[in-house]
Amino acid sequence: MKKVLVSIIFVLISFIVTLLLFMSKLTSFSIIAGGVFVCSILYFFRCVIDIFDKNSSYEKKLNKFLRDYDAIVVECENMPDVKGKNILFVKNISDLVDAELELRKPIYYYKEEKTCTFVISLNDELLVHVMKKEQTKSMLEKSIKRERIVKDKSLEDTIVAEKAKEIICKVNIEENIENKKIDDLLEATRQIEVLDF
Repeated sequence: MKKVLVSIIFVLISFIVTLLLFMSKLTSFSIIAGGVFVCSILYFFRCVIDIFDKNSSYEKKLNKFLRDYDAIVVECENMPDVKGKNILFVKNISDLVDAELELRKPIYYYKEEKTCTFVISLNDELLVHVMKKEQTKSMLEKSIKRERIVKDKSLEDTIVAEKAKEIICKVNIEENIENKKIDDLLEATRQIEVLDF
């Protein structure tokens, strides 16, 4: 989108410069500025085509995959549950298809506005591939991130609790050592007193 705005500004500036040079009868400079103006128009159209092509290439790729693998792909209305499962992200969709052929499990997909999430569900694992229109996160990726944060938080709490127990044990051990030293000293003084009599 920034490219389109920059190209529009560039087109306007080059048009004004060309027009001013032509009106001041500097024909050689106006021809050069006219060439720059034509190039800026071509760049503008290229930017606009790139924006529409990115959207359509995602749709084309998604529709081709769904058409080619209709027999093994199942559309879901809601996101699969990821709690307590080991999530493995697959780099490309063909690897997910290979896994489906090997495991004989269907590929579930959940379509969102800018992403489409493909999942093969095993007992305690999920094989996941996210096809994206843009660099956005899918709902599944967001829920996985939230679960990892909760898991990390609980892991952090567990580590803190273990450290607290360790510190308490060290303090108890040090107290026991000090009590033992005191008991040993008392016993030694008793023995000295007994020897004195």
